[in-house]
Amino acid sequence: VAARLETLYAAAFARDEEALKTLYRPLHGPSAEGARLPDDAARCAAFLDRLTALLTRANYAPLPRAALERAVTRHAVPGLSIRVDFDRYDVLALHVRGGLRTCRTQRSWRSGGRRREVEFAAHERVVMLVRLRDEPVLHLKLFQDVPEVDVELLLPGTQLRMRWIDHVKIGGSGGTALVSLAIRALTAATVAPLFILIGGATYAGSTAWRYLQAKDSYKTRLMREVFFQMLDSGEGVLTRLVDEAEDEEAKEAFLAWAA
Repeated sequence: VAARLETLYAAAFARDEEALKTLYRPLHGPSAEGARLPDDAARCAAFLDRLTALLTRANYAPLPRAALERAVTRHAVPGLSIRVDFDRYDVLALHVRGGLRTCRTQRSWRSGGRRREVEFAAHERVVMLVRLRDEPVLHLKLFQDVPEVDVELLLPGTQLRMRWIDHVKIGGSGGTALVSLAIRALTAATVAPLFILIGGATYAGSTAWRYLQAKDSYKTRLMREVFFQMLDSGEGVLTRLVDEAEDEEAKEAFLAWAA
């Protein structure tokens, strides 16, 4: 019975996989002009319906918007401040499966600056289907071991925000030099306008350079987290989901037969 069921499921899910990929290819690779195809809306709706049915059979559950909004206010990655504009998304759907606990190493003023292990609730698998309003491409990605409070970090189009402590660090050193320059200029017998102009330009350039360096470090930390958590993208995600759904359906059928 198990062998017969596996053969039937393999044939049925192979047809589903091919149908899903046929619907997804034009959505993932738009026309050469970079515009959406004329039947984009209907094709996207049909793909979403079939993908949702497949995710349900693979025992994935949709992640509600409220959970995403709560995640924006708290992160497992220390030092990152994220702003998400949900109005920018034309399509936004996340499905999760499995619950586990994951640990991150963090420094905290409560522990005197020493490193300590912090435990977070996490999703074993996260499927993300998203498209920005100003982009024609429909992104499909699969992630693993994602903390519940970091789900929004996976979304494209998230905006990094500087912490107040970073603004203080960036402006502090340059501000001190500018104040010193102003005092010297005021106490000098003759004030040289060119001297003040050069000092102001140097301060502005130094501040801009420090700001860009801090922003790049934020992006590097964010990309490092996302890179190590992503399992697959595009059609590869569909292949993995079909395999998972086939396994889950077969397990349930075996259990029912045994019962």
